Amino acid sequence: MHLSGVGVKKDYGIALKHFNVASKSGHVLAFYNLGMMHAMGIGVMRNCQTSAELLKNVAERGSWGNELMDAHALYHKGYVDSALIKYLILAEQGYEVAQANVAFILDKDDTDFIRSLKSRYKRAFVNWKRAAAQGFGGARLKLGDIITTDKALNLTQ
Repeated sequence: MHLSGVGVKKDYGIALKHFNVASKSGHVLAFYNLGMMHAMGIGVMRNCQTSAELLKNVAERGSWGNELMDAHALYHKGYVDSALIKYLILAEQGYEVAQANVAFILDKDDTDFIRSLKSRYKRAFVNWKRAAAQGFGGARLKLGDIITTDKALNLTQ
């Protein structure tokens, strides 16, 4: 209402405040509106990085979340290979949580889906790198561990 002035006077400051409160509760449209405000500099300084983070949050709340939850449930029921397959599909679509989960499963040697130890570590390393590139802190830490311990069997060079 305050963003577009429908029924009330247009006030970007109030709109920003309400969208921030709503986003704390996980309201997807609030994330979208905040992202667009930051992208266009409406009521805030234009900030493409903040905008991209907010809009990425919107994209990550799509229907793929059900697939991620299915994979999570499969993993905790002990169906590691089935979970890994779901995570691999999501990871290839660019979802950082799935990338990190693929890397975690492969690093942990929980699966025989990829039989060669070197291939398993190579695939894990690629997924840690992808998740880290998207800003996932845990993946960045793990990459540092791999590089310093050379667990990746000289894959870091």
